[in-house]
Amino acid sequence: NLFGDLNLMLSGPQGRFRNVMIATANDDRSDFIRLETSIEKDFPDLTARLRLGDAFTRSPGWGRNTSFLGVQFGTEFSLRPGEDQRPYRAFRTILEEQASIAVKVNGIDQGTETSAPGVTVIAPRLVDGLNQVEITIRDRLGVERIEEFSFFSSRQALAKGITDYSISAGLPRRFNGLSNDYGEDLLVSGLVRRGVTDAFTAEA
Repeated sequence: NLFGDLNLMLSGPQGRFRNVMIATANDDRSDFIRLETSIEKDFPDLTARLRLGDAFTRSPGWGRNTSFLGVQFGTEFSLRPGEDQRPYRAFRTILEEQASIAVKVNGIDQGTETSAPGVTVIAPRLVDGLNQVEITIRDRLGVERIEEFSFFSSRQALAKGITDYSISAGLPRRFNGLSNDYGEDLLVSGLVRRGVTDAFTAEA
């Protein structure tokens, strides 16, 4: 018996095409099974992505994602990798003179930078779960000031004012590992998440 993956990916300025199949062969027959076919186009100005083809709906934490064939449009934060949408992503301090600032999160050193006098924004790289942040500020005379913060962070939490959404429409897809079967009833699904405050994210 033979088994193999057949993946085709095309990318260009207008978007990306992806087709994933598996092939099986034995003495009696050969089969090709399609796993996924989709076309994607990104909209960086909107931080959004359009997807046509096979996809999964996005649901609230208490819901269940459903496989379907159709169209999906929604937020794609990965288009802005330099931005963190979670709360508590930055700290501010006022420096009276030039100083070096060292940052540790959960005991792991995240580097040291030299900052000029004035308001300085410190943005540590956060992890899921408890974050114990230690900021050490050392002036030119070697005098140190240590500030410590502890807070919980989650990738599911959104900073105040940040919105995450997804709209999906198409035909439900049932895949049993051997063949694809599509329902006849139209499926429509939507998800909206909003950072109401830095401590509260609402979703529906």
